[in-house]
Amino acid sequence: MNTKIGNPAVVGLAGFGLTTLLLQFHNLGFSGLGPTVAMGFVFGGLAQFIAGLMEQKQVTTLVLLLLPHTVHFGLD
Repeated sequence: MNTKIGNPAVVGLAGFGLTTLLLQFHNLGFSGLGPTVAMGFVFGGLAQFIAGLMEQKQVTTLVLLLLPHTVHFGLD
């Protein structure tokens, strides 16, 4: 069975960007710590890690190496 999947790099990069934006909102005082930490774990960490693993099926080596390592930034 040969199933095609979409490009998971979009989800990984969106998770990185949204987590960074929400962190800046927290630094400016626009949002509390709860939403920032929750989004960092769920969308910034877990989604990027899963997207990195999905890149393995598409044999995109650069994104496969970068996305799981950006999880460290999302969980800091």
